[in-house]
Amino acid sequence: MNITDFEEYFSPRILERGKEYYRNHHVITLDRIEEGYYEAEVEGSQIYTVFVELEENGEISDISCDCPYDWEEFCKHEAAVLYALREQEEYTPFVEEPEQKQALPEQLAACEKETLIAWMMEYAKENRGFLDYLQLRVSEQLQPEELLAILNRTCNRFFSGKIVWKELQKTVAFLLKSMQSWNDDAEKVKTGASMIRLLKKWYQTNSCESDWIVYDEIDVCSDALMQIVQGVVKQKDRKAAEAIYQILLKMLQVDFIDIENPFSPMLNTLCALPEYRKKVEEWLQYRQAVSTEYERRELAEQQFQILKQYGTPQEQNDFINRHLSNPEYRRMAIQNAIDAGDESTVERLALDGEYENQALPGLLQEWQKCRYHCYHRTGEREKLADVCEALLKGGEPDYYEEWKSLIPFDLKSVKIEQLLKEAPIKVYRKILLAENRVDLMAEACEKDPSDLLLYFSALKCSPFAERATELYEDWILEEMDAAANRSEYAAVCQKLKKFSEDSPIAARVLAQELREKFPRRPAFQDELKKAGF
Repeated sequence: MNITDFEEYFSPRILERGKEYYRNHHVITLDRIEEGYYEAEVEGSQIYTVFVELEENGEISDISCDCPYDWEEFCKHEAAVLYALREQEEYTPFVEEPEQKQALPEQLAACEKETLIAWMMEYAKENRGFLDYLQLRVSEQLQPEELLAILNRTCNRFFSGKIVWKELQKTVAFLLKSMQSWNDDAEKVKTGASMIRLLKKWYQTNSCESDWIVYDEIDVCSDALMQIVQGVVKQKDRKAAEAIYQILLKMLQVDFIDIENPFSPMLNTLCALPEYRKKVEEWLQYRQAVSTEYERRELAEQQFQILKQYGTPQEQNDFINRHLSNPEYRRMAIQNAIDAGDESTVERLALDGEYENQALPGLLQEWQKCRYHCYHRTGEREKLADVCEALLKGGEPDYYEEWKSLIPFDLKSVKIEQLLKEAPIKVYRKILLAENRVDLMAEACEKDPSDLLLYFSALKCSPFAERATELYEDWILEEMDAAANRSEYAAVCQKLKKFSEDSPIAARVLAQELREKFPRRPAFQDELKKAGF
């Protein structure tokens, strides 16, 4: 089956439904995940995922969908994706264009100028987007209000689906280019900032498949404004700097806590002028006094960025030590102590972090790992054993062998039994495998057959082998009884494949039993073949 003739392999009914899905834009994403492999999402009664594997000559070597339909070999979602895939440029069959008697540019060149103007204005009356385009092309200098009005109308057309994202890109580029002719840098920043605010407003109140492009355009505007601010600072234009400072403060009255806020970096850039560093720091301190905890952290980060660019090492260290409740600054303080070879400070900072973040497992383990590396550097085995045990109880199985090697021989068995009673499931499983506790493995598999994927290799060589095989077979049969779509069939076949690694004969017998039990599920039969049965 080839991408150019796949219709021959689909039933007419499925093909028609697939074509309808494609035409009505139900193929919401189509991505090439690597050379020759494609993944698509199709909107039906829910979102279904289709995978396609294509060879260089367009041959379809594999296609699958996770929908429950299995009465035929292919489904409507797969048909829709193949239509969409064929529309992509590299798979569009070449069709020779009929030779034109005269190219359109030549025909237009033969028209009277007045006639062309009349045609354009006639069309522009009916199409405001074309009128905006003409205005952008012919206006020597747009006024700020005209510029923002054009951007607003373009966003409206974009989010209503009347234009594609490339048109929005072109409009933003034209508008920024038009601003370059202005003499007033502060007016450029003010208008550019208003463009950013307008784009953000449209993004926040609307949505479409390509709304990501709006943030890209915000970045484009931000980069253009940053260049203006950097130019003002380089020229030490105090008058323009003051005007820009006031504009940015006004913008930050609303957006200063926004993670994607583009105005704070511009404000920081002004700090290259000493008087503005003082002004900005005073403003940040004022905002911190009237802000929430989250907002204060965002503002502190801006303060630190200023210190990194324009402050002394001592100012940076003092700031870090005043903000240790923020994990980012605690990490910096620990790294500074490591660089200075001050292991006692590393230990203290880590222990303090563990105390403050007891309710946050991720941070708790991070500080424990800091102590772990600290004790490795200092060679303190007893402390190392304690922190390894703490990490194991927190769910980190990779520390088991090292912890075991640090325990005195006469205490090993007792300590291991104690740890088994307290260990989280991942660590519990690690201990069972490391100590070959087949009795506990068998007990676990009786409670949860999915544990067979982990323990079966060990159990097959134990007194529990026969019961483990019986459990494995029953589990796969139960999973298949409950399966209802291709992805679930594939999951069953993967379990069967795993079973065959340790019991190939029993797995093939079971595969044949499944094939005979479910003859009317072609998708399952196909997955069995893929799995090698």
